[in-house]
Amino acid sequence: MYETPKVGFLEAYQLFWKNYVNFKGRSRRSEYWWVALWHFIIFIGGGLLSALLFLIPGVGVVIGTAGFIVILAIYPLAIVIPNYALLTRRFHDRGLSMFIPIVSFVLSLVLSLSNVISESRTLYENPDANYKVSEQMGLLSFLPVWLQVLLGLLSILLTLISFVVSLLNSKKETNKYGPSPKYVDNPTTNESDIKHQSVSSETVDTPKNKETDDPYKY
Repeated sequence: MYETPKVGFLEAYQLFWKNYVNFKGRSRRSEYWWVALWHFIIFIGGGLLSALLFLIPGVGVVIGTAGFIVILAIYPLAIVIPNYALLTRRFHDRGLSMFIPIVSFVLSLVLSLSNVISESRTLYENPDANYKVSEQMGLLSFLPVWLQVLLGLLSILLTLISFVVSLLNSKKETNKYGPSPKYVDNPTTNESDIKHQSVSSETVDTPKNKETDDPYKY
C-alpha cells in the first residue's frame, strides 16, 4: 500500500468549489484542513481589509461596509453547502455515513434561526407611566427549558464528533463510498520512469543482428 502526495493548498480550494454539492465519494484530511485555513485567511484578511477601507476619505464608508457584508454575510452563506459536503466526504473517508453531518447541520440551522427570528411578548405594561416590560420569544420558546438545553448540548456534541473525525487519518481499504484518496495499491508512475520505459522499449525493439552497411563488402 502506497501513500499518494498530499492535496496542495490551491488544489484543495479548487476541489472545494468544484465539489460544491458533491456528497458522494471520499476526501482526505489534507483537503479538509487546507480549506479550513482558506476560510480563516479570508475571514481575517477580509475583515482587516474592510476595516482599513473605512479610512479612505469620501467613499471609504461605502466600500468598507460592502466589504463587511461580503465577508460576514455573502461568503458564509456561499460556503454552507460545500462545507457540509466536504465534511460528509471526510466521514465517508472513515467509513461513516452522512447521518451525523446532516443532523448537525439541521440542528445548527434551527438553533441559529431561533436566535435570529423571534417575536416580542409583553409581560407588563403601564400606559400611564409609559412603561412596558417585554421579552423576546425565539422559535424554540414553546419547548420546555430542559429540552432547549438538551438540543444545545446535542449540537455541541455533534460538533465535537465532527471535529474528531476530521482529524483522523484516511482508511487504507476501499469502502462502499469509493477507493481511498490517500492510499493506492501501486505507486503512480512518474515522468522519469515513463521516459526510462520508453527508451528501454525502443532498445528492445531494435534488432541486434540488423545488417549494417559495410563500405568494403562490395
